[in-house]
Amino acid sequence: AIPHNPMPEAGGTAQLVAYGSSPRITRLDGHGNGNRSLELTAASMKTILSDGYMADPTYDYGAGPVNIKVVDPLNLANGYFECKFRNYTAANIGNAADTASWVIYRYENKGDATPIDSVSSERTIASNNEQIIPQWGVSVQIFQTKYTGVGNLASKYTEMIDASIEFADSSKRWLTGVKDNDAYFPTNWIRSGDYSPDTDVDCLPDGPTYLNPCNYADEVGADPTQAYERVLEGIVAPHRLVGYQADYMPLAYYGTFSGSSKLNASISFLPSVNIVITSDQNLWTRCPIVELGRNSALNVGGAQAGSLRKSPSVDKNGNPDGTGTGMGWFPGYAVDIESGARLYMAFGENSFLGGENGADMIWNPTDRLVSNVGTPLMGGMHPVYVFSYKQKSINGFSSGFDFPAYVPAEAENNSTNFVYNKYLEVEGNSSTAKRELYGSLTWITYPLLIADQELLSTDVTIRLRTNKEYKNFVATGDNEGKPMYGWSMEDIATKVGSQDMLKEALAMINVVPNPYYAFSEYERNKLDNRVKITNLPERCQIRIYTANGKLVRSIKKDSPFTFQDWDLTNHAGIPVAGGIYLIHIEVPNVGERVVKAFIAMRMVDLQNI
Repeated sequence: AIPHNPMPEAGGTAQLVAYGSSPRITRLDGHGNGNRSLELTAASMKTILSDGYMADPTYDYGAGPVNIKVVDPLNLANGYFECKFRNYTAANIGNAADTASWVIYRYENKGDATPIDSVSSERTIASNNEQIIPQWGVSVQIFQTKYTGVGNLASKYTEMIDASIEFADSSKRWLTGVKDNDAYFPTNWIRSGDYSPDTDVDCLPDGPTYLNPCNYADEVGADPTQAYERVLEGIVAPHRLVGYQADYMPLAYYGTFSGSSKLNASISFLPSVNIVITSDQNLWTRCPIVELGRNSALNVGGAQAGSLRKSPSVDKNGNPDGTGTGMGWFPGYAVDIESGARLYMAFGENSFLGGENGADMIWNPTDRLVSNVGTPLMGGMHPVYVFSYKQKSINGFSSGFDFPAYVPAEAENNSTNFVYNKYLEVEGNSSTAKRELYGSLTWITYPLLIADQELLSTDVTIRLRTNKEYKNFVATGDNEGKPMYGWSMEDIATKVGSQDMLKEALAMINVVPNPYYAFSEYERNKLDNRVKITNLPERCQIRIYTANGKLVRSIKKDSPFTFQDWDLTNHAGIPVAGGIYLIHIEVPNVGERVVKAFIAMRMVDLQNI
């Protein structure tokens, strides 16, 4: 087939999508992305931000959790479709739908009780199979990309799909971060690698803790390819890999460190998130502010490292709000893209670094990494913490914990702000609370202002996408928690018989070749003279005139072909003379078009015939 615009065909054809496109897909039940990078629609994002959670979020074209691909754009079946996973039992540990098959039901309209048609999978999602459904004009490819690693669930590993930092106004790139490196200095804050210090040889116990090599041990084996220390040039990382052992690290555990606080924050549990920083105060997140200064004697109020800041809580303008201590506002929000949940957040400050905005209870990092004499400043230390949503239930991890969604109506009040109250439990030295809080901490970013730029001068979106296995998760409950997805083809299915399309197609009508210089590729022998009138509808009337208005030829077209040959003869079959011709095409009840054709005829060659 020759690639062409199908607009003139079938009484006016509207091909609304190209090969390889996908519809907008709604998650109805279950969890996972099949190693696909997801993007919520603007409407779904708006609902999540206002309500805190959406059971049936919709994903944008080509960015849904299952791969429904258009393979025959001109024969897309209309209707509403539902895909249900079935024929498997998820294990209690891991909760993965590894052996699921699927069935897709086609309905005339959303909400109909009886489907028009259905198609079942030929293989389970354990096989990477693209199944073509020719009668619907689509293919379906759903594959379970498994987490890697050996040992228990917390030791599993998932791959990054992609990451980006996007500025609404690209001329105002005001945000960067502490870029990780492997020096024995606080810039080495992401512990991917295999460095395991020899305490008898490497340690320098007499100097500052931040210069002691023994405080820079890597989380050996947690990130085998060291992929996560390169995310966005090393300014964001999984909690599982973030250093905590020395001054100026962006993470401090309250009290005595317990290994489960970090080990339970498995890399395989990492959600795909959008972290958005905005000047729109209506979208800000009420959150705890964590003290990161290591010497309580130097911290405001004598606060211990890892506790809530002991300064008065503030409102969105940075003024004391009379609600106690330790609470403020992060200028933005975080959303779990797979779950459809807005996430709890926190950020840190080092109140010893008051000259770098480290003691004002406002998220406002500076641009200074070190002082004039080389001591660390780290922009006043304003790391951002993002917590998970229902980690235990989604991952089938019995040692995990189910953090709720951030619902603004609840979370903006300290008494019902879940993470604030969990920090209070941690300060009560509850080992259970520590495991629940820190095990639910997912992403940490260590931001800095760019020199000569203005804080919050334009909105910033940090996109982090990880592979998520398909798992059971009750959202709407329509498939009892097994993954289920719905989509409509109404807005992308091919439309035929459209007079509006025919009117638009009139402008496409043309003559080829034009000019005709005594030869065309369409001719079959020496006596053949031929041009084509192209992009014609099925039915039309063609009239060919000389430049002075004399009718030369009339052709009535009634065929599905979108072209009409003219053999450069008049109505009597006599070859026309060279010159300019006006070709008038009339489409009944639609309109008309006139095109000019320059024809240069050749002498008839009768030799060797």
